Amino acid sequence: MPGVLKSLFEINRVVYLFRREIIMVATPLKYGVVLKYGVVLSCAVTLFSLSGCWSGRIRTEQVRGIVTLDGEILPGALVSFSPKEPGKGLPSFAKTNERGEYTLQTALGDPDAGTTPGEYIVTITKFEEVPTGRKVKTEYGTFDQTTQVSLLSDEYADIMKTPLSANVVKGKNQFDFHIKSQP
Repeated sequence: MPGVLKSLFEINRVVYLFRREIIMVATPLKYGVVLKYGVVLSCAVTLFSLSGCWSGRIRTEQVRGIVTLDGEILPGALVSFSPKEPGKGLPSFAKTNERGEYTLQTALGDPDAGTTPGEYIVTITKFEEVPTGRKVKTEYGTFDQTTQVSLLSDEYADIMKTPLSANVVKGKNQFDFHIKSQP
């Protein structure tokens, strides 16, 4: 029992110090005012989120397309949409499937839900892992070292140089990108 009483004493001391800090920080406000508005604000946020007024999700528009390289489908490429103007759209991304098709999503949205309306700069990259000829020793064994090599022109990967762009509008959007090995 003495251990429990000591724990309770420690908890009460922490609460006291916490209250004292609130009073010191809230000066010249009274402690009761801070506590009252803190509880009201906490309840309001809880009720607001439980009521469904804020689901934590963003409204997005569907964005799909196909990527080809020299007229052939391009599977495994990363397609990225970056807003042309900060605050006017959300960065979004997709990976092309075995048919070269992609469906965008944002980090905040549902998978394959698209992105927000706006003007975007589009970059496309595709990398392949190739062996370097070196061995790497780890605690798990010895492995062949690899490096990533870009399979596309740097022009398509550089946000400052890419000729690709898209204007996402409300509703369904289709953007097909036909890129070349040598732009």
